[in-house]
This record gives sequence, C-alpha cells and structure tokens, in this order.
Amino acid sequence: MAKAASAAAGRLVAAGMPTPRWAGELAEPVRVGDCMRLYDTQETMSVLVASFRRAGRGHAFMVIVDEWACGAAADILVVDADHLPEALDDIRKGGLADGLDIRTQVLDPAELRWYVEEALDARAMHDAEGPADAASAMFDEEEGPPYPVLALLVRARLAALPQARRPAGVRGHADADAHAATVLEALASIMGGAGGGPSDGFGGARFGRPAPAKLLAKRKKSAGPAPIYQVKVGLRGAKPPIWRRPLVPAEVSLARLHEVIQAAFGWHGGHMHVFETPYGDFGRADRELGHRAAAPVTLEQVAPQAKDKIRYT
Repeated sequence: MAKAASAAAGRLVAAGMPTPRWAGELAEPVRVGDCMRLYDTQETMSVLVASFRRAGRGHAFMVIVDEWACGAAADILVVDADHLPEALDDIRKGGLADGLDIRTQVLDPAELRWYVEEALDARAMHDAEGPADAASAMFDEEEGPPYPVLALLVRARLAALPQARRPAGVRGHADADAHAATVLEALASIMGGAGGGPSDGFGGARFGRPAPAKLLAKRKKSAGPAPIYQVKVGLRGAKPPIWRRPLVPAEVSLARLHEVIQAAFGWHGGHMHVFETPYGDFGRADRELGHRAAAPVTLEQVAPQAKDKIRYT
C-alpha cells in the first residue's frame, strides 16, 4: 500500500505538481493502537475495532459484523483515531437504547486480525453467490467509498498486524456449515392445541425435504368462532431454555404471528424471517427462495392439531 502511494506521489511530481505533504510520511512505520471487539450478549452483531498511527496522525477502522449472517462483515467505517472513543460510546449507547448488553473484549493484534479476516472472508463468500448490487459498488459522496473499496483498504492495513491467530475457544470457517445451520434454525415454534400431530421428523435439513403437502382450507364463518391456540415459542438450542407462551386465535395470519413473536421477545424485525411448515415456507414472498406470502395463510392452516410443530427462523 505504501509502495503504491509512493509511486502515485512520484507521478504527481513528474506531472509538475508539488510534492504532496503526505509523501514524506510514507517512510514512517505504521504503529498499531487499540484492538477490541464490541459484541452484544445475544450474539446478533459485533464490531471489530483497530486503530493505527503514522507520523503523528491516526485513524481507525470498525468492521460491523452480522453474527446472524454467518459472521459476515456487513459494513466498514473509517474514523479519525481521535474521534474513536466518541464513536464507541455511540455504539454502546445505541445498544443500550435497543435493550442490548454491549460488552467489550480487548484483543491482541493477531486475534483482531483473525476476527477481521473471518468476517471479510464470510462476506466474500456471500457476495460470490450472486451478482453484487450495482448501487453498492458505486461511490457516493455522502456515504463515502463502497464496501468493496473499504474491504481492500482494510485487508491492506491488516498486513501491519502479526499473523492471524484464532482466539482460544472460538469457531472458525471450518465450522461455517454447522454455524449457519444453527443460526438458520435459531427458533423452533412448538404449537399447542388439541389432538395428534405429525411426527418429529418434520423440519430437518432445509434442502432435500419432501414436497410440501397441499395447504389446508381456511376456516369458514359457518364453523363458528376460531379456538384459541396456546403457542410455545422456544429459542432453539438455548441453555437454559428461553421461551414465550402467547395465546392467539387459530385464524391469526402468519404475518401477524410474526409480529406477535417479535413483540414477545422484544425484537424489532431487523432480519428476514420465514415459517417452515409441512405445507411450504411462508414469509415475504420470494420466488427464488421458495417463500410464499405469509399474510394470506393462517396458523390453523399449517398447524391444525395439538403438538403440531413449525419452525420460525
């Protein structure tokens, strides 16, 4: 990076421009400052932070990581090192306002590099699965450089850090498939009512499932008032168990049930969602993902019997 910048300064001088002030600083070593990781105890997001100084001037990068997207980098911010404490304070205050418990983990440079490279690599894998949004690759004067440019800058700056070292007890990309499966299956909704239901075999692997059954008909008005379902919604794999047990009418739409679950857990709808049922997957209609619209479908149509199970991701 310094070599390229030095060459650029040389071209400016050759073109008759005065020597840039920063050209003389390129020979100065880059010194690593604070390295840390901010994270919430619910493991939804984390922020990887590293500061650097050269020739009396400093800057820092912050990599925003979406832990629910396989730990992929969601955004990159570059700030003046002198403004870093204020930026970190804003993150903590924002988390507190959202009801999140924000913790700070001090890292050594090698551990920080490992975290950042994992996040950048996971994002690269996601971006490689489909064409990038053209708008995200364009420079916006108000928003600053796009993510691909900032990712290159961060990777170049990582070269100033020691060889990456995985922190003790932390998963890596070797466990990516298992981690993704755990995240995608974060919630299991266990429906309570009256009667018998399908076997526990439903809802295994997302791919390779048998074709969905034909969706049941909606309740007719002549059938009388809909019964009240007691629905147990539990966080899959949580220890100790975390669950809510709302009461909803059987004819509640899956779109409305989504809102009930969000409210019950104090969430704010910041992620895509889908209900996986024996009758198909329902959420925001998306032909590519195979999701049908949730609003026209009622809970009773996909869970007509006691102990029926569906999965809410």
